[in-house]
Amino acid sequence: SVINESAFSNCKKLALTELPAGITSIKTSAFSGCVNLALTELPANVTTIGDSAFQQCANLALTSLPQGITDIGNFAFDTCKNIKLTKLPENIKIIKRFAFSNCENLALTELPEGLTNIWERGFVNCRNLALTEIPKSVQSIGMYAFDGCTGLTELTFTRNPAPTFSYDAFGRCENLIIRIPEGAGGYENNSVISDKIPHKVTVQAGGNGR
Repeated sequence: SVINESAFSNCKKLALTELPAGITSIKTSAFSGCVNLALTELPANVTTIGDSAFQQCANLALTSLPQGITDIGNFAFDTCKNIKLTKLPENIKIIKRFAFSNCENLALTELPEGLTNIWERGFVNCRNLALTEIPKSVQSIGMYAFDGCTGLTELTFTRNPAPTFSYDAFGRCENLIIRIPEGAGGYENNSVISDKIPHKVTVQAGGNGR
C-alpha cells in the first residue's frame, strides 16, 4: 500500500501514533506540515520516502527507520526536530538535499558503508550528530552538507584519493578536527584546507588509508 502525494499535507491536528503495517511507500509531501504527527516508528515494509514526506513534522519521534528503505527524498525530514535516529538503513546510497536539515536531535553515530554521496545541506544544523568517521565509499560531500553540525569533534576520512568537497561542507563546525590518511592524494586538490573546509577546521594526518 501507498500513502499518496500530499495525502495529509498540513493536517495540523493529525496526531497518529502508528501507520498500517502494509504501507510500503510514503509519497511526496504525504505528511508535510503535520506538526502533531507523533509516530515513533514506520511500518517495517516501507522502502521509499518521498520528497518532503515529513517536512516540518515537529513532533515526529522516530528512533529508527526500517532496514529495507532504499531511498529518502529531498527535504524528507527537514525540520523534524524530535527524530533521534542513531543509524540509517544499510541500503541508502545518497543523502539527498536537505534530507535531514534542521533535525536538532538527530544523533547518528555512523553512516552506511555503501553511502556514495551526501548532497547539499543534507545534515545542515544537525547539532547533535555524533559521527566519528566518513565511510570510504563516500565520493562527494555537497555544499554546506554538515554546516552547523557543532557536535562534531573529530572525523576520520579513510578514502584515498579524497572525496570531492563542495564549499563550506563543514562550515560553523568550530570544534572539528578532520583526520585524513597518511600520504593520501587529492585532499589538497579539493581545497580541504582552504575555502571548502574552513580554516577554523583543523586537518591532521592520521586517518587509515587502507
